Amino acid sequence: RQDQGSHQRTLNAMTESLRQLEQQQETMLGQLKRQPNQASMAQQRALAEIERRIQEEDARPRKRFLGPSTREVFYAEYFDGLRRKIETQGTRHFPTHRGQRLYGALTLILTVDAQGRMVETELVQSSGSPELDRRARAIANSSAPFDEFYPAMKRHADLIAWVVRFTFSAEDGLQTQWFEPTATRSANRP
Repeated sequence: RQDQGSHQRTLNAMTESLRQLEQQQETMLGQLKRQPNQASMAQQRALAEIERRIQEEDARPRKRFLGPSTREVFYAEYFDGLRRKIETQGTRHFPTHRGQRLYGALTLILTVDAQGRMVETELVQSSGSPELDRRARAIANSSAPFDEFYPAMKRHADLIAWVVRFTFSAEDGLQTQWFEPTATRSANRP
């Protein structure tokens, strides 16, 4: 529990640091724009590149990765509804191949937009069975649409991503578990 709190504090500090850097960049950009005659050609090219990057960044959707240590209750409530819907779909349409049930566990990153649409299902850790991996992604995709984001969620992000472990077993059908995003991503990525 202490590790999760420390992780969240680090994430908050990094977010604040990024916000401050973006403000500094905007201030410098404003200063250069007010003095165009004094800027060298190299500075003008740099200014144009900074403006291009800012426009690209502003055009991208705001994506937020969430884990169980996220403090806001509305994210946990939203994830619980998403989880129940996926588990029901996965248990009802349990994956089979050539008449045999497929068992195993895999990890996906599920990305949902503010309208409740599944926009991406990224395989992070395979079950070892390409067919089960494919079917699990299909189950996640076919479970959508989910509820629209709550207003508080919309203020923070356009897309929300969860790292979710899918476990298909004979006893329990499909069970899902929510993971911290950084631990799973760094363990399975170069």
